[in-house]
Amino acid sequence: ALAAERARHVLDAMKEAGYITAAEEQAAFDRPPQTAGAHPARPGNRYFPDWIYEQIPEYAGLGTRDLAITTTLDARMQREAETAIDTTLEQDGDKDHVGQGALVAMTPDGAIRAMVGGRNYNGSQFNRATQALRQPGSSFKPIVYAAALEHGLSPYQHFDDHRIRIGKWEPRNFENEYR
Repeated sequence: ALAAERARHVLDAMKEAGYITAAEEQAAFDRPPQTAGAHPARPGNRYFPDWIYEQIPEYAGLGTRDLAITTTLDARMQREAETAIDTTLEQDGDKDHVGQGALVAMTPDGAIRAMVGGRNYNGSQFNRATQALRQPGSSFKPIVYAAALEHGLSPYQHFDDHRIRIGKWEPRNFENEYR
């Protein structure tokens, strides 16, 4: 019903602007509408647009006006990201007991070039790239190592991995072992 109302509005505007005649407008309404059908699912084909859509009220407010939104997504990188998730899950998913994956590719200034929120959007709309609240784990290691190198530590320095206590806090690794 809303789509038909919108179509009527657009066709009326086109007629008023002189792009179509009254007869062409009527001919468009005399044809029954046809749906485009479902697009074959790609893993990330809706995660990024959904994420953008959720942010619109924060930037543009709520309303009924038309908006043109430009994003930083790179279609080639998006396809490559989707392929990378597909390939990794096909090769190692069963072995590692992993059924889903997520990927975000960004530029140094924070522009998102690719986002994959899961293996199959039609199977699950949960965006693991933006909605999963997981501990970062080893993803912090490059940041910690980079900070250490910037402060003069050498990659050849050795440190004992032993139990340490700072106040009431005692950090541990995943296996709870010290080497």
